[in-house]
Amino acid sequence: MNMESETFETLYQHLSSLVLQRRETERQEQSRRYHAGNPQCVVDYRRRKRRERVERITYLSNHNRNYINGFVNSIKSLKQLKEFLVDWSYLAFDAYEIAASMTEEDFREFVRLYRNRKSHGPDDSPAMFHVSVIMLPEVLFCIKLISVTYKVPWGTAFIRAREEGFICEEKRTVNGQVKSVAVWKHNPTLLGKGKNK
Repeated sequence: MNMESETFETLYQHLSSLVLQRRETERQEQSRRYHAGNPQCVVDYRRRKRRERVERITYLSNHNRNYINGFVNSIKSLKQLKEFLVDWSYLAFDAYEIAASMTEEDFREFVRLYRNRKSHGPDDSPAMFHVSVIMLPEVLFCIKLISVTYKVPWGTAFIRAREEGFICEEKRTVNGQVKSVAVWKHNPTLLGKGKNK
């Protein structure tokens, strides 16, 4: 019994040292590439940090404003828009689905409608619907309604809606990878269209 315990301890210490050594090697390699000015490494690092900020929601988060600011900066090209929506896919999966199927011609039409949206007035066309969904996805929109109605920060409204079951996480395919995304469960009682039970 004592012999087995010593063997297990030795094996555990050896494996632990190998894992720590590998992590340190990966960290050094990543640091070397980052400081060497490898532009792809810098872009990957910034995108990873942006994704982490999107998925980390606290009571005082204001992801609605952050999304809109990022969206306005990302409509310069279809590639930038798609990259932006991949990073925001946790909260904007419906917008990601629309942008993923866009062609360059669709994107030009999208930009034209986005820039002229105030002068057109009400428009029920599918293209205008796509513009509105990408501008403000369903989860962000519903949480903003709750936060304005109850006069609470956006993050607080999101956390409470998730706790009450109005938002759930589902596995979806984003850019070829299976990721967890927030999905709004339709319930009219939350937005004041019925009596809460």
